[in-house]
Amino acid sequence: MEHTALWKVFDGWIFSMYCYKRYVQLTFMRGTSLSPIPPTSSKTEGARYLNIHEGCKLDEDQIEEWIRQASRLPGVTL
Repeated sequence: MEHTALWKVFDGWIFSMYCYKRYVQLTFMRGTSLSPIPPTSSKTEGARYLNIHEGCKLDEDQIEEWIRQASRLPGVTL
């Protein structure tokens, strides 16, 4: 079973978090517009992922910066 949380700014969605059995996936809807670009590509144009596995060392500052950048970009409609 998977669970999804979505974040929205005024004009559309900017970020989501998918919780899978083996990892958590952070999705940046306009990820190719972020700097640096999150590591994993998507079939959805412009989207990029960060997959977090148990025991993975997180760069919390980078994740926070990506969310900050994403919040200043136009959102997308789903």
